Amino acid sequence: MESVFKGATIEAPLSTRSKSKRGKKIPLLPYEEFELKARNAALAEHEKLKAREARKQRLYFLAGLWPFWVGCIMAAMAPEVKEFFAPFNPWVMRVIFPLVAIGARPEIKLASSISGFLPMLLLVGQFPLEGLLARALVRGRTAFWPVMVQIAFIHALGIAFVVLIYGGLTRLGSL
Repeated sequence: MESVFKGATIEAPLSTRSKSKRGKKIPLLPYEEFELKARNAALAEHEKLKAREARKQRLYFLAGLWPFWVGCIMAAMAPEVKEFFAPFNPWVMRVIFPLVAIGARPEIKLASSISGFLPMLLLVGQFPLEGLLARALVRGRTAFWPVMVQIAFIHALGIAFVVLIYGGLTRLGSL
């Protein structure tokens, strides 16, 4: 190939010409082999670092979901908590499990098979849902107190909704 400047020719280095036109391998010079090995080692090291960083990011993401994991643990204990507080039914149950109280209302029109299943589903799913919602609302900050304040706020909104549905504090325990 001829260059525009002073009629000089430029050839590609031997490392880019590893095969001839007939498919025969052209041997690399020793310094080219060394450069090729060094380049491959650098690429392998870079891939290891990328994989390690990706693994670390996945672990940080899973650790950042701690409100959901705590909610799952609380969901596993929810039926026992319900049985423990059964003598104080209904007002304690409506404070601890406001979604169950909302789901058990007859105003929620569902099929008869689902309407009996919904309160139990909400009993188990309330705390993981609160944890996921709180985690989504604090946007990346996984510190304990901001998440707990958000969960308490969500739970307080559920309690306020139950109070409004049941017609105020005086009727909260009567239904």
